[in-house]
Amino acid sequence: MAKVYENKKGFKVIQATRGEMMCALSEYGCAGICDSCGSCTSHDGFYIAVLNCWYCSDCFHEWYAIAKRYPEDEEIENKNFELYKQVLGI
Repeated sequence: MAKVYENKKGFKVIQATRGEMMCALSEYGCAGICDSCGSCTSHDGFYIAVLNCWYCSDCFHEWYAIAKRYPEDEEIENKNFELYKQVLGI
């Protein structure tokens, strides 16, 4: 079940499986492919609101290790996060 992923850097992230993303967003073109590596073999992943992307678990952790929050991104991050929470039923 999709859920908010708490993290120390404060990014707004939703942990959701490939299947959950495809089920909720297929009508909008979601094919369950990692937006970083292009793989469609990963089952687990994360929707990153500030990027408006779904990353497989490996790519998410690589991104998170070097990611930095910028205050000027908060408005779009919040908008994306609230929309995806609603779409995914969180």
